[in-house]
Amino acid sequence: MASTASIPVLCQYMVDKFNTNKIALAGTLSIPVEGLGVFYGDQDLIPSGYAICVEPETKRRQLNGVRRRTANEIRIGVLAYAGIIADPQAIARRRMNSQKRSKP
Repeated sequence: MASTASIPVLCQYMVDKFNTNKIALAGTLSIPVEGLGVFYGDQDLIPSGYAICVEPETKRRQLNGVRRRTANEIRIGVLAYAGIIADPQAIARRRMNSQKRSKP
């Protein structure tokens, strides 16, 4: 039976599986479930402290030497982040505000 799955469909399946198993995954990492984000595609900004991003990469197809048969190579990246990724200006504002508060 021929596989008709595309990379976006496979990536979304992986995101759904990570979301389904979020409680077990957070327990393994010893973090609160609310602190774990699961995203489709790499993110510029990550609001939570921990995140998993499923990033579609490439699909390569080559003839397998048999009629009507190909070897498919699908690459999907799973990126794990530990720490908040935020806008650099927002980080600078937070630092300035905390410094103002700490001055007597």
